[in-house]
Amino acid sequence: AEHPPDLGAAGAPAVLERGHVDLVEVTRQGDQLVVSIKDDTSPGGPVFRAPSEVQLRVPDAARADIPASGFDFLGPPGGGTYLLPQVQDPDLVWPGWSTERLGAGQLVGDRIRIRLVGVQGPGTLSVFTTDQFGSPSLLLDSGAAGSDELVVPIRTHAHANWAFSAPGAYRVALDVVGDLPGVGTVATRATYVFLVGDGTAEVPVDAA
Repeated sequence: AEHPPDLGAAGAPAVLERGHVDLVEVTRQGDQLVVSIKDDTSPGGPVFRAPSEVQLRVPDAARADIPASGFDFLGPPGGGTYLLPQVQDPDLVWPGWSTERLGAGQLVGDRIRIRLVGVQGPGTLSVFTTDQFGSPSLLLDSGAAGSDELVVPIRTHAHANWAFSAPGAYRVALDVVGDLPGVGTVATRATYVFLVGDGTAEVPVDAA
C-alpha cells in the first residue's frame, strides 16, 4: 500500500482529532486479511492508512459522567470516563469499523471476528452500543466485565461508544480473525494508539 505523502521518514504519526474514521477496515488479499484505517477526516476523500501510522486524540472535552444505573462496567456512578460517542460529535473523532469491501464467499459464514487481545495503558477500554432507550450492550471490554470478541458480518459499517477510564496513552491490540474457504482460520493483528486527555503526548511510532 502507498504511504500517505504527509508522513515523513521520521515516522511522525498522523494524529486524528475529529471526523469519521473506520478504525478497523478489513479486506481480503490472497490468503490474508488486511486491516487498514479508513481516514475520512481530511477533505478530498478517504485515505487508507496502516494502523501503526495513526494515533487518535481523545480530548478533555470528551470527558463524561457515568450514568446512575446500567453502566457499572465503566466505573462507579458519578465518576468520569473519556467517551468517543456512538453518534457523531463534530468536535471529536468518530471511530467505527467496516467490512464493506468484503464480498460474499470470501469468508466462511460471510463474517469476521474482532478480538480484543490486550490494552496497555493507565485504565480500561470499553466498547459498547446504546439502544434507542439508552440501554448499553457491551461489545469489547478490557476490564473485569470482559467481552473480548465481536462478530461482524460482511458489508457492515457500524459505530459504537469507545470509553477510556483514565487519561494517558493506550495501545489497543485487536486481532481480526476469519475462516477462509479451503485455507482455514487466519488472523491479522493491528495495534491502535489512543491519546486520552489534552496533556497526553504522541507516542513514537516505533514504540507503538
